[in-house]
Amino acid sequence: MPLLQARHRDRLDIDQVEVVERVAVDSGLDLERFREDMAASDILDALARDHQEAVSGHGVFGTPTIVFPEGASAYVRLAEAPEGADAIRVFDRLLAVAAGEPTILEIKRPRKSPPD
Repeated sequence: MPLLQARHRDRLDIDQVEVVERVAVDSGLDLERFREDMAASDILDALARDHQEAVSGHGVFGTPTIVFPEGASAYVRLAEAPEGADAIRVFDRLLAVAAGEPTILEIKRPRKSPPD
């Protein structure tokens, strides 16, 4: 979640190693262990396989994308992350539309509401 917040809320460039390491440290990770894990080929290979499966198997093009049990998927962009019961309510509504109605391919809202 901190990495997603860095990218989507804070608009940081998570392609920069320094940014990712700062997020890791701010999240309480041991930086040396994090660096070792990031350099480990078995971890990188697993991530590459997961990425390839997401792209080719589910059409994923960005995060966060939710893949539902029936195979439908949806990229989700929220104005802000809901918490507690609101998070469950929002997810249930998303599930009803994204997983339950395959004819809806995209919903976009303007960033600013038009004047009354």
